[in-house]
Amino acid sequence: MKSKSIIAIFLVLTLLLGACTNKPAATGILEGKVTVGPLTPVERAGVTPPAPPAEVFTSRGIEILQDGHSDIYKTIHFNADGTYNVSLPEGSYTVRLLSSGIDRAAELPATVKITAGEVTELNINIDTGIR
Repeated sequence: MKSKSIIAIFLVLTLLLGACTNKPAATGILEGKVTVGPLTPVERAGVTPPAPPAEVFTSRGIEILQDGHSDIYKTIHFNADGTYNVSLPEGSYTVRLLSSGIDRAAELPATVKITAGEVTELNINIDTGIR
């Protein structure tokens, strides 16, 4: 009889622990391609400017805030090839440019909605202010 009681207690505890564990939040992906320019004061017509060095991208990034919150949720620096990719829990977010000199991006700040299992694309064109 004791063994049946112990097994019953074990089963109840197992069920309670299973019910109490938090499931990970459903996530989606925010990704995009970034352009930065101009990089020189004078660009000649018909002459393709050289590819920007990796630091042009990796020294810049975005801040991600959950809607309704003033604290930064995540800070992301761009990859060397001018791309970025971040997994976020489902919800709405504000994306803004990480402060870097006089850089501006007409697309930012932007509000994005992340849906579980989906990719949300936000391409960013950064104007360096060089003229």
